[in-house]
Amino acid sequence: RAARSSDDAPADPPPVPGSGDVTVYRVAQFELAELAEADAGLFNRNDCFVVHYRQRGGGTGEGGTERHRVYYWQGDASSRDERGASALQAVAVGERAGPGTPTVRVC
Repeated sequence: RAARSSDDAPADPPPVPGSGDVTVYRVAQFELAELAEADAGLFNRNDCFVVHYRQRGGGTGEGGTERHRVYYWQGDASSRDERGASALQAVAVGERAGPGTPTVRVC
């Protein structure tokens, strides 16, 4: 019988929906400005936003694995500069979160 490879190892159970932490940023002057929790769901069509979602999986070991996903939203009345900055900032947040972090544009 062959030894089991790491590719055959069982995957961590999926995280529980709604159990993650969210940080919402507005793009201002090419930089990220973190929004207060009370303002996190209010997106203005003149602005662009980056959302970093962190969720802990239910795997083994020290609390399982942490999963990250980065979303960015570009208001239809935002400037071309803000749109470009939001895409660049979203990639930067994803790179800081770890390799392979998905970055998703939300329309």
